[in-house]
This record gives sequence, C-alpha cells and structure tokens, in this order.
Amino acid sequence: MSFRWRLFLGLSALVLITATVYSIIGYYSFQRSINSELESSFNSFTTAVQNSIFFDKRPRFNPDATAQTEFQEYSNSSFRLLKDDNVELEYRRFPTTNINSEYLHRKIKLDNGYILELAFYSGNNDKELKSYLRTNLLALPIALVVALLTTFFLHRLLLHPLRALQRATTQLSKQAIPEPVAIPPGNDELSHLAESYNNMTNSLQSFIERERGFTRYASHELRTPLSNLKVLMEGLQKGIVNTETAYPQIEQTIKRMEDILTGLLTLTRSPKLNPEPILLEQNISEVVSGLSSANRARVNIIIESSPIAMSQDDLIKQVILNLLSNALKYSEGSVEIILKTTDQACIIIRDYGQGVPNDALSKLSEPFFRLDTRKAGLGLGLALTKHIVKSMNGTLQFTNASPGLKVTVSLPLAEIPDSILINKEDV
Repeated sequence: MSFRWRLFLGLSALVLITATVYSIIGYYSFQRSINSELESSFNSFTTAVQNSIFFDKRPRFNPDATAQTEFQEYSNSSFRLLKDDNVELEYRRFPTTNINSEYLHRKIKLDNGYILELAFYSGNNDKELKSYLRTNLLALPIALVVALLTTFFLHRLLLHPLRALQRATTQLSKQAIPEPVAIPPGNDELSHLAESYNNMTNSLQSFIERERGFTRYASHELRTPLSNLKVLMEGLQKGIVNTETAYPQIEQTIKRMEDILTGLLTLTRSPKLNPEPILLEQNISEVVSGLSSANRARVNIIIESSPIAMSQDDLIKQVILNLLSNALKYSEGSVEIILKTTDQACIIIRDYGQGVPNDALSKLSEPFFRLDTRKAGLGLGLALTKHIVKSMNGTLQFTNASPGLKVTVSLPLAEIPDSILINKEDV
C-alpha cells in the first residue's frame, strides 16, 4: 500500500471517528436541551390551564388574554377534566391514540374529586432530532471529500522534499554527486533531514576529491622513483651496477616514496580538530625559540597587536613552522613575522628573497609544485599548510612584496568575554 493511500485511510478513519463522536455527543446534548425546553413549555401550559378553570356549580373554562396567547402557541395540545371517569370539561379533542409517543401526558388531582388530564404535543421535537441526524449524515460525505483533498495537499507537501532526497540518493548511488536539495521551510524534521543530507554530500564530495587527488598525485609522483627502482634492479640483474652503488640509491628511493605517501595521506585526511582560544603571540615565540641559533638571528618578530584566534595549538604551530622554514630556506637575510588584527587574526611571514613569478602564486599551495628543484623537498609543505589552515576556517594568501614573498594566514577571532581580556592584560 502506497504512502498516499495510507495517509488517506488514516485521515478518513480520523474523520469518521471524530464525526461519529461529535454526532453522538451533539445528539444527546441537543436532545437534553429540547427535553428541557419541552418540559418548561409543558409546565407553562399546565399552569395556564389551571389558572383558566373555575369551579361554580359546574366547572367552566375561561382563559384570560395571556392564557389565550399561550393556548394559541400550543395549538396541538389539549386537556380534559374528569370526575368519576366522566368527562366534565374538554379543551380541543383529547388524543386517545399515540398519546405516549407523540404527547407528554400528565394527570393532576384537583379539589372536589376532579382530575385534570393534559396532553402536550411533542412530535415537533422528534422531527428536530431526526433533522439533526440527517444533517450529520449529509455532512459525513463532505468531511470525507475534505479528507481526500487534505490528503492530496499533505501528500504533495510532505513527499516533495522526500522525493528530492530520493532522486539525490539515487544519483549518489550511481557515484554521481548530486546538487544540494532544497531545504523546505520551517524548523522541522524534514528541514533537518535535508540539511543533514546536504552536509553528508558535501563531506562525501570532499572525501572523494581528496581520494581522487591522492590517486592522481600518487600515480604521478611515484612513477619516477618506481622507474628508478626498476632501472637499478635491471642493472643489478645484468651486472651493470654493483651492490655498493645500488643499495644506497635503492634505500634513498624507497625513503622518498615513503615520504611521498606520508605527505599524500596527510593531505587526504582531515585533521582532528579541537579548536579553542589561542594566544598567537605565544605560539610564534615557541616556534622561533625552537629554531637553530643561526635561523633565530634572521627572524624579526613584529607584534602590532596580540589577537586571540580560534585555533588548535599543535596545528597552528605546524603552520607557522612550515611557512617560516620555507621563507628561511628560499631566501637570504632577515625574515619578518608580523602579528596583527583586522576582522580576523593575521600572521604575516615576509622574506626578502627573489619572490615568485605572478603566474606561479596560485600554484604555490598545489601538491608537489616546486619552483627550485635544486632545493631538497617534495613540494608538499605549502599544500599541507593550506589544508590545515582551511580546516580551521582560515585562509592562506601569497603576494609578492617586492622584494620577497609575503604569506598571510588569516584565522577567525575567538569571542572572549571582556572580563577575561582584562585579567590577561593585568597579568
């Protein structure tokens, strides 16, 4: 059974149960109200009759103007006065059939042995109750039609986002990353499901891109050392190369392959983050103090402000060390580390070397990109640095400083209460 039919049957059952309960409660409430009104009218009729009968030698019926009005209102009602089972006085024809089904019947003992017998017509009340039931029965099909229309509307409203998720899931099962699904309005389970699905596809897309990048870079960068190993092995087999020469080269090639794989695995994995407020000035001081004395002498730290960034201690230290080592490696003379605050926390590392061609600036953070192949390295340092900075919601920017290269790391500022800032300044 489809969801549409289940929804329709559920709503129909709910409508039927609600209508039945409402009809039953309404019927008994309406019946009670009518009976109460009928009993009140019967009492009023009885009082008018008693006030209109006078006993002289013979009983006589002499209603005043008010009683006449009431008797006209109750035109189907009647009474008779009995004595010793003889009818002494009768107003209108007293009913002898259906008296218990269409009339309210009452006998009252009067003085002098008289008995007043009244018949108050109640047939109109039964008609009103039957009319009420007919109205409810006629309203039931209308309620079912409303349930059908409501089912159609809810079916479209509820299943539209679910169908979008179904199409996107089907596309995903075919190894194609779908476009983000539209998030339905409202802060409900459907909107949360759509948001979770979009987040899942974004994460999956990032994972696939990293895996594809790993495959692409691994196949490209491992081809050369594998070729070298193949040549060395053939040389050993043919006796062209001796073992004393081949083994160090094989060991060096294997180490290079291990370094490439380690770097690629690092790039394809998201670092485990536990961001917290970090005082960047302290991180810079710790990284610089860990350098050799010769390199420490070349570093000039400029603190324009001391921002607190949302970061992770070990990761931001790795970023600073990678950029600082790169600046010291590819330049001579001093290297500046500038710390300042804009709308973000900024770490600027500037060297006074030859700089980088403008067309190569955008390629500096690509894996295995190297301008100077004479320098040792794999070309993964800046790519890893960008990967870490991006994982901390930051940005990495390269600009030529003429002379030299300037690298700017921008990180989000931490939201620190004023009281904590005051305490830090006091310390």
